[in-house]
Amino acid sequence: MNNQKDKNDENRTYTEAAKKNALTYLEKFVREDDSANYVIDPKNVICRKNDNSDKVSCVKLNELDEKEIFSQMQKLGFFCALAQDPNQFGIECKKI
Repeated sequence: MNNQKDKNDENRTYTEAAKKNALTYLEKFVREDDSANYVIDPKNVICRKNDNSDKVSCVKLNELDEKEIFSQMQKLGFFCALAQDPNQFGIECKKI
């Protein structure tokens, strides 16, 4: 439980302006290739992988927690769910 409290306290150190900038950066990152599949990592990282390429691009968004990244992805028209493979971690997002 303390881990979650520490994590919440850590996220509060960022200003609303910093969070807004991070959300804008996330939106630009996703708009670069909104046909790709995205994975939200528990460490505030989001990665994209296009089926047509082996290239993986990731960004770390210290100002946002997973819930905020998840919420923004839904606003951008993505369906996000836990990975189907139990050996995978993170939340997978696909454009709907």
